[in-house]
Amino acid sequence: MTVGQKATVSLLASTLLAAGFAALAYSGLFSVIETRFFDERVKRSVESSVEALSASADAYHALNADRFSGILGNDYVRRSFLPNQSAQDAFDRTRTFGLLAEETPGLLGVRFVDLDGKRIHFSTFPGDVIRSESLRIVYRNYGEPGDEPYVDIEGAEGSKVTVSALPSRRAFAYRFPFMDGFGVYRGSAVFYVTFTGFLQRLIQDGRIALGDDIVAVGTQGVLAGAPATPTAEPVFQPIAPVETTAAPAEPLTAGEIGAALHDLVCWYDDPALAQQCLPPGEEFVTVLQRVVASGDRRFIAPLVDMLWLEVGWERWVREALETLSGERHATAAEWYAWMTANPPPLPDEYATWKGELLGLIDPLFARLIRDRASPTGPGPEELVWGLQGVGQVPPLVAPDTVHRVEERYLSRSDIVYGVVIDGVARAYPERIVAWHGVVVDDLEGTAIQVWHCIACGGAAVFSGSAANGQRYTFASSGLVWDGRRLFFDEETSSLWDAVTGRAVAGPSTGTGLLLRTSTRTTWGEWSDRYRNTRVLSLDTGFVRDYSEGAAIAADLQSKAPLYPVARLDDRLPAKTRVLGVVVDGVARAYPLERLEAAGILHEDVGGRRLLFLSPGPGRGVSVYEPGGVTIEHLDGPADDREAVDSDGLRWFVDEERLLNTRNSRVLSSVPSQVVYWYAWSGAYPLTQVRE
Repeated sequence: MTVGQKATVSLLASTLLAAGFAALAYSGLFSVIETRFFDERVKRSVESSVEALSASADAYHALNADRFSGILGNDYVRRSFLPNQSAQDAFDRTRTFGLLAEETPGLLGVRFVDLDGKRIHFSTFPGDVIRSESLRIVYRNYGEPGDEPYVDIEGAEGSKVTVSALPSRRAFAYRFPFMDGFGVYRGSAVFYVTFTGFLQRLIQDGRIALGDDIVAVGTQGVLAGAPATPTAEPVFQPIAPVETTAAPAEPLTAGEIGAALHDLVCWYDDPALAQQCLPPGEEFVTVLQRVVASGDRRFIAPLVDMLWLEVGWERWVREALETLSGERHATAAEWYAWMTANPPPLPDEYATWKGELLGLIDPLFARLIRDRASPTGPGPEELVWGLQGVGQVPPLVAPDTVHRVEERYLSRSDIVYGVVIDGVARAYPERIVAWHGVVVDDLEGTAIQVWHCIACGGAAVFSGSAANGQRYTFASSGLVWDGRRLFFDEETSSLWDAVTGRAVAGPSTGTGLLLRTSTRTTWGEWSDRYRNTRVLSLDTGFVRDYSEGAAIAADLQSKAPLYPVARLDDRLPAKTRVLGVVVDGVARAYPLERLEAAGILHEDVGGRRLLFLSPGPGRGVSVYEPGGVTIEHLDGPADDREAVDSDGLRWFVDEERLLNTRNSRVLSSVPSQVVYWYAWSGAYPLTQVRE
């Protein structure tokens, strides 16, 4: 540690004691506090906090650096500095960096800059492109106004990855020396990642609290744990009080509000303009001051949307919200929850404006965000950007499968969603389906769709056609409602709820898919039970990290829902995994662990008797309609399991049914699904729960 670094550590540690902040840096720069405190106990506590923060920081940056470094090793990437590019190289680069954007939360973009610090050889920033030809893209020169000094993004020859902060962007720059296919140093590869992903990691690790923020300390460190509140110096001048005898201010016209909202989003007419107008400057602040001075609450919903899309304007937008609403909330998620419970008036053409706001991410949002379609569906103010573009999560259609004995990538403990239709068994591993959201498959002539919602904690299997007989083509919309993923259909651009399988916005509102029987269990249990089962092949045609837990890592690390939730039903902890059933319009939820531990449960739901069967903890639950039969226990191995009733009769246990081994009587299954409690209770607010 250098003398300068020691001095900075002392300064930051002193700040920690004085203000309750937590100091850290990345790449192990400030992992040790070297300053004196009179209270050794306090000193030890501070050291422990900083070391824990530093460990999270190192892990976060190491993960990103490893991912970026792997991409730079591809031959078609290393040929980026060649004057003549092949069409295949260009295609492979576009595909690879598109996938990288999906997998890396907060990735702003990537640039390859010549060692002279002037010429850009490759970039994913649209504003860097001057013109695009069939086999060649011409980029602007680096060093224009708004670009960081080259020394701040340079990957020096012979160095490994260097991570530095870019305060003006609220982002980290991962700087690599770029080596071409001949091992020659050609310049710098720079990956820009916003603070947002790092902030989420610290909250998930329990290092800082919800509502805390990150502040860059020059380019060599960050201060974590600072409360996300406005600065002491007000951005907006206070509005002089109005005499009680004075006439009230004239309300703004719809045109005036529309003009102000247009001016707040500098890329409104063309997303490419964002490259020149971000981070926001004086013109933005001037418009925002005009908004605040109006006192018009119709600006509240747009400002909450802007706070969630944070692109460097958080300080000003947060204070504007507090001034207009008289409220103070720590995070954008809390603002969404408050706004849902206390709906503000909305400006005219608000849905159109929100679509253009998110046009920075994907212009297709404009066709998905509409005015409220029904009283039970989401209004545009309740739609939250899910940190992905429209259709950026590619569905799997007619995926390849392999027989159980040919499978080589699954562990027995891996989670799968099992389906049996007319005796044909199929397993859908969570490690694959979570990356794609929608899997469209056909089981011997029966079309089904597996919908997975990472934030909801599970998947459901639906029929291939809607109740109206129409077949739709689904993909992830990139939008979330009340914490639940929304899918969209390409035919009508309607939004569909991942839990209920119903269209909640757009022309198809009210149409639903039929829920089919499925079981969430382990691969070991399923493959033992169904010896002829097939399972998704690892060769999906997409490049993903299909290792167990990789797709759902962010959810596994978070104790709270990943996205804003309007109201949490406190009958169960939010992320309790429940098995939900709906019988004749009556919804009921059961904590999954308790059902699995019980093994057998008979229960009346909606006036009908149900039977819940489980072979044991972690092995899934199946639901049947037993009529007057009372099952008392299970018997036999997994592939020949039988249920024994109170009369001593034996029933063969199948996912679709229970079959009496003596008289062939059949007890049909009842569709169910496993999700988090908050997702189930949000989708079915009148649900019953057996605690």
